[in-house]
Amino acid sequence: RAQSVDGLISSLFQGMSPHIAATRTFSAKELLDRARQFLNSDVSVDNASRRVANLRLAELYGDIGVTADAAGLYANERTAAAAAGETRAEAVSLAKLAETQTLLQQLPAAQISIEQLAALLSEKIAPPDELYGRLSFQRGRINLFQDQPAIAATHFAEATALIQAAGSTQGALLADALQGEGSANRALGKLDLARERFTQALTLYRAVGNTQLVEQLSTQASLADVENAAGNFETARALLDRALPDMEARLGPDHVQTLLAVRTLAFTQMRTGRISEARNTINKLRSANEPNRIQLRGFLDFFNASLAMYAGDYGEAEALILAVLKTAPAGTIGTARLNRRQGEILLRAGRLREAGQVLRATEALQLSLVGETHVDVAITRILVSCFLARSGEIPAARSLIGKSLEVLRRERGESHWLTLLAMVYQALLSDQSVGQADAPNSILNNLANRVERELGSQAGAQELTLWLRQWRSDRDWKLLPIVF
Repeated sequence: RAQSVDGLISSLFQGMSPHIAATRTFSAKELLDRARQFLNSDVSVDNASRRVANLRLAELYGDIGVTADAAGLYANERTAAAAAGETRAEAVSLAKLAETQTLLQQLPAAQISIEQLAALLSEKIAPPDELYGRLSFQRGRINLFQDQPAIAATHFAEATALIQAAGSTQGALLADALQGEGSANRALGKLDLARERFTQALTLYRAVGNTQLVEQLSTQASLADVENAAGNFETARALLDRALPDMEARLGPDHVQTLLAVRTLAFTQMRTGRISEARNTINKLRSANEPNRIQLRGFLDFFNASLAMYAGDYGEAEALILAVLKTAPAGTIGTARLNRRQGEILLRAGRLREAGQVLRATEALQLSLVGETHVDVAITRILVSCFLARSGEIPAARSLIGKSLEVLRRERGESHWLTLLAMVYQALLSDQSVGQADAPNSILNNLANRVERELGSQAGAQELTLWLRQWRSDRDWKLLPIVF
């Protein structure tokens, strides 16, 4: 063993001395690659030590975001454990293999690994055992990548219960399950529950210590994303101001978790009217070397489509959003949100017939996926109401915005910016506003003050404020300002 350790140290630093490498520094991946090369070639390393070391290398490759290398090492360990008849080691490596395959978006392969794990557990390991929790956790991860958050939430909650039933009330595995629950509930729009689960996960990760640093930082960024969705943009910005510099320094600017945090920060900046800052932030994504280019490219196009739309360049915005939709899976919650942005672009551009077709189809898809009481449907209905109003269908618009407001008040609360928008449009479309005499209206004036104060940086907010303050009986509803 001592000879093996000495050989590894010599291998790591051979060629890295000042005599050969001068002042060049070496990346974490280069060091891991060199260690891996030694372990797989030096005869002084016994097989048991090689397997233990390669498993640690797999974890480290995963930490620095080199997922493909981690997957290869987990696959090797699974084969070695099966040959040695080590059931538990085989099961753990299968779970880890499925996790890396999921991250690589190799979902059919991940599904095969999951089914192999399920068969192995059923045959050789009796519950309660935390491995059953790992199985449910990995099923939830696959569901999330398939844009099936409701199913994922069920699997993650099951994983939490199974891990606790096996006697684990702390540690990284339970934190992983709680973080998964947070992610699924964030996707479902259940922000309070998502915030609670992320906070619980972060507490557990911190208790474990620096061995879970990546997870700690990514969970902080996830909490910022929840605050964004809740409309608490300054809270989100404060969380990211603390987490992002640490992520860039410790994980590197190209790590997938760093890039996700950068994406969240760009959204925060855009929503608070810091467009120039948002463009600078998004450039970090554009120049990144993250290997998963398709997903990254999709977000860049979506974000740039949003910026172009707010700038009034509707042709560019439409081209970019259509590019994202070409690679998006059909009939999912995520794709419906892309369709909603497409409909908003068309609505702002005054292309009412096309906007109505897209927005109505989006509403119908969301109703089939999540039901009428879901917040996503309520959000889409704000835009559908605006389409109806611009089309002169005031009673229909009035009815639909009322349904939207009811859900938003319940799910987001009175202070959320989307609830405020629904209140504004309901007030403008109300019987007391439509066709009224040109006289002051305290309700509209109070709403105008809130729009000016809370949404003043948003495109169209100034025009909407004027509509609220200038009480006219001869409004041209085709010019109804869109703020969204």
